[in-house]
Amino acid sequence: NKFLTPLLESGHCVSFVGDEEGVLLHASRQNMRRLHAHVGGAASPGSLSDGNSSDGSTSPPAGAHALDQDITLEKAGARRLLHFDPANVVAGIVTCGGLCPGINNVIRAIVNILFYRYKVKRVIGFRFGFEGLVKDKSSTIDLTPERVKDIHQFGGSLLGSSRGPQDPKKMVDYLDELGVSMLFTIGGDGTQRGAQSIALEILRRGLDIAVVGIPKTIDNDVAFVEKTFGFETAVERAQASLVAAHEEARSAKNGIGIVKLMGRESGFISLHAALASGDANILLLPEVPFSMDRILKLVVS
Repeated sequence: NKFLTPLLESGHCVSFVGDEEGVLLHASRQNMRRLHAHVGGAASPGSLSDGNSSDGSTSPPAGAHALDQDITLEKAGARRLLHFDPANVVAGIVTCGGLCPGINNVIRAIVNILFYRYKVKRVIGFRFGFEGLVKDKSSTIDLTPERVKDIHQFGGSLLGSSRGPQDPKKMVDYLDELGVSMLFTIGGDGTQRGAQSIALEILRRGLDIAVVGIPKTIDNDVAFVEKTFGFETAVERAQASLVAAHEEARSAKNGIGIVKLMGRESGFISLHAALASGDANILLLPEVPFSMDRILKLVVS
């Protein structure tokens, strides 16, 4: 870090974050095991922790399990000193995976902050997901405050999207050719795994490019993120389906209404939608084992 942030000259009231500041996140044994099983790694929680507990000691409290530890995460926020000189930065933005309410808001916010607060002169929008990072498939847009001024009024993504992996070597080749200093990847767990593969290829080559992952999923299933954008909209939109199913069910003799919501392997949308509705009698979640025999007995009763 060697460049003073332009925020010091902007006149804005800014609370800066120091590099030594972190956020302690307590990880339970069960959650850590689920995390390691999900990423396919061995149970080595030490790789996720700096070994320091909240009281400053370097080992877990007496009686604590090795997997019951505080994980130190980097605290988000503005820094006084920057790694890149903003005047020479070329930034890139890519959106991948399924559409989600708020994508255009995020694109607009990144562009406006980079231009107005950090005085970055060029932001490239890569179209149609990671495909846009491959030179012979690429389509790009120069993103400026003028270009994005109204996009938050519309759904979808200004940049479009796509699914599926691309060759990290080809993507890094193109980023290097364009002189991109930082890449913002907006997407869910698959997108962030792709971002990680790009970052590892950058590291292998010793290039000076930052990769910034911005979690995007209505499912709210990204580890260590309290709430992803689009989740609340998904819960709100589910209410109409629950109301309709409830009315249909109670309008028929022995009527039963069944509503299936998105979420893949997580039940956040279903749980919050059911709690908000107050009309659901039985809630089935992927995280909670159940048997059809028990469900049938509850229905009959």
